[in-house]
Amino acid sequence: MKNEKELTEVEKYLYYPETTPRKVYDISFLRVVAITLALIGLTGVYLVSYYAPTPLMPIKQLKDNFLMNYATIYIEGVVVEPPRAELQSGGKIRLTLYVSDGSTDEPFTIFVYDPTSTELLKANKVPMIGDRVRILVQVRVREDFTYAYLQDARSVYILERPGGEPIFVNNLSNISQFQYVCANGLVSNPRIVSSGLLLDLDTMSGSVTVLVPNVLKYIYENDTAFNDKWNKLQIARSNATICGVVYYYRGTSPEIVPRNSEEISVESFVEEAKEIDISELPAYIGKYVTFTGTLTKLGYDSTTYKYLLHFSSEISGAQAISQCDRSTLVSFIDPWSVGVGSKLRVYGLVRNDLIVELVNATVIEIQPPPSLTIGEALQRAYGTIVVLKSVAVVNSYVTSGGSWQIDVGDGTGTIRIFVPSSVAKEMNIPVPGVGTVISIAGYRDVYGSMEEIVIFTKNGIKVENVTTPPAPAFTPIEINQVAQYVNKNVSFVAVFSKIIYVSGTYYVEFTSSDGVYRVNVTMSRSQLASYIDPTLVGWRSVFRINGTVQDPTTVRLIDATLVWRENPLVVSVEEALSIGRGIPVMLVNVTVAGSRTTRSGDWQINVTDSTGKIILVFVPRSVVGELGFEIPSKGTILIVAGYRDVYASTEEVIVYSSNGIKVR
Repeated sequence: MKNEKELTEVEKYLYYPETTPRKVYDISFLRVVAITLALIGLTGVYLVSYYAPTPLMPIKQLKDNFLMNYATIYIEGVVVEPPRAELQSGGKIRLTLYVSDGSTDEPFTIFVYDPTSTELLKANKVPMIGDRVRILVQVRVREDFTYAYLQDARSVYILERPGGEPIFVNNLSNISQFQYVCANGLVSNPRIVSSGLLLDLDTMSGSVTVLVPNVLKYIYENDTAFNDKWNKLQIARSNATICGVVYYYRGTSPEIVPRNSEEISVESFVEEAKEIDISELPAYIGKYVTFTGTLTKLGYDSTTYKYLLHFSSEISGAQAISQCDRSTLVSFIDPWSVGVGSKLRVYGLVRNDLIVELVNATVIEIQPPPSLTIGEALQRAYGTIVVLKSVAVVNSYVTSGGSWQIDVGDGTGTIRIFVPSSVAKEMNIPVPGVGTVISIAGYRDVYGSMEEIVIFTKNGIKVENVTTPPAPAFTPIEINQVAQYVNKNVSFVAVFSKIIYVSGTYYVEFTSSDGVYRVNVTMSRSQLASYIDPTLVGWRSVFRINGTVQDPTTVRLIDATLVWRENPLVVSVEEALSIGRGIPVMLVNVTVAGSRTTRSGDWQINVTDSTGKIILVFVPRSVVGELGFEIPSKGTILIVAGYRDVYASTEEVIVYSSNGIKVR
């Protein structure tokens, strides 16, 4: 017999019947136990993760860390630059915050888009420079730029704000960054810059630079008291007391940055001025004077953001130019009643032999502006104030910056009505649509080759009715006859050739069928995207163009009809690099090699394909705002349609339509 240790269970049972057999277990019961334990574990993991606090991360650990892409985390630090507010497509507002926690040399950029940005502004919860903040953000990591989005206005916590008893200073030497100070003095050299209103305060024993950030203009948009302070601060020698945090611009130039309206106190300066003739201005440089002159021209200087009023002396014939901001201009000129030829008494500071910084003016003799047809208005000199009555809107749109561009016609011609964004925001009407009959009052101007009337007052457009007028008449011509019809409405058939963008206007080149004759047709981006869908309409498609001839080689588009469609020019990246500037192309199934969002909100995407070559795809922020997805990351497959261009030495494809970039 085998050793007992070697007996099997069966043998034990046969030879030793008194042995109790082992208990039989049901395997299904064990399965239930295992599944129950697994579910308990998973539930525990879920509850721990759900109730675990959102991590607080150092900014250094976010930079170039692709594992943090799309992570939602807290960051904590100090706002180290004044926040910026920018108008974007459709009048939407983007805020940009710059936060540092000391772990990196460069501040961390946080973008805030509408509607969150508007919520922050209305609640006056925008973090200001010097604030210590904790913010819940979603991180984006790109090839060479790491940034974040604020997605909820309730996720901003201001932990500490510099304040206390301010120190009054006469200069900012030896004053540390973020220290809370005040200064009193006379305003000098006020100027509008991209970040706000920059000015100098001449104190008792020095000078202090002050930056009133433009974000305050949005916070106090409807606050009469703040807007009055803003206007007075642009008047030289106003007496101002300003408190705020010291900010070192580019690390070297100290400025006081006020953070709310209460930190600004200002009284306009009025000095007894001698009344002189315009010819005497050179003898009074740096002094306040009063003169009487006849208004001869009205214009705008985009470098100083000032309106320019040209005056002539009835006595000597001498000329002078007075400059002022729009709020001052509209206080004494109503374009419906005051025109060129009116006589004004002007009070201001003499800057040089020609320029006077206007403080205020009074109209003493009115010359009403002429009421004209469009054909007559096109013949008037630039700077002339004119009135157009009962003209019909043939095209209108809002630019990415919020300004209005309205094309109107009356049977004698067409002309563009330009409403700057600052004026459009004050209008009590939406942008007039096609068919609306309006009356307008503004001054004649030209932008590039575009003949315009510029509206500078909120009452500069009056809606008469919205009935649809007869369509403007177009004279059928051949493309080689365009030069003979300047300021006339024409219609011709031509071949689509190329696209060039210059200073806010698209110049689309059309040619005759043999390529001998060429005409540039000016379009807005919305017109270009509407008539020339880059995914459907290709190079050398044929159009009928209806528009107004601006000069012998330029036509302003009113509408267009596709006569013959060519398919888009599908090319490889290598082939695209050899195609000339302005030619429309399509890239199919290209791979993102790298991408970044610029500080202005544009997308720059490097793409490649099987050829191994790389080209940059540039998507302007006006197009980005119309897309329903985030910037494509490395490895994403795209279809891109746009036109070829070169910026500096960088070869690009420019996307001008939201249809021009699609993720596969």
